[in-house]
Amino acid sequence: MEDNIGSLWPTEIRPQIQSPLNILKAQAQALSQQTSGVLQAEISPVLTRRGEDKIIFSFDIVVPALDNYRRALFIVEQAKGLAYPATLEAEFFKNQRELDPFRGIEPGNKPDNRADNDQEFIQVLSTVLRSPQVVSLAQSLIASANEALSEKPLRQISRAPRKT
Repeated sequence: MEDNIGSLWPTEIRPQIQSPLNILKAQAQALSQQTSGVLQAEISPVLTRRGEDKIIFSFDIVVPALDNYRRALFIVEQAKGLAYPATLEAEFFKNQRELDPFRGIEPGNKPDNRADNDQEFIQVLSTVLRSPQVVSLAQSLIASANEALSEKPLRQISRAPRKT
């Protein structure tokens, strides 16, 4: 009789679930590949207060050509020992809240920046990475890096001793 019941578990429970950290690592690698190393990304833990039951990661863009200039893009927060829910705090969401302060505060609505599983996290992360703020920042950093790289040979030549 028990064999006829079948699984009552939702299909979202599957063996291929990715943690936010693994998804971030993949995107850090993708940024480096897409920009031929002009831009890189680093994920680092953020210190929390003693006794807090959460983990916070910072996702930073690093520009090697600009003396490893670093700029935080966003942070991800999750409970210790649990990958989900994960909350992604970024300028994009801050700007959205400023434009519409009542957005998402209706009962039953979860915040736009919270992901309860890997598919939702990928969606939230994609929204941030494709936002005008991130695209503009990345393009500005690439332009600055390219400018710095093109000036390096000129600096080296101008510093060479003159022959007399």
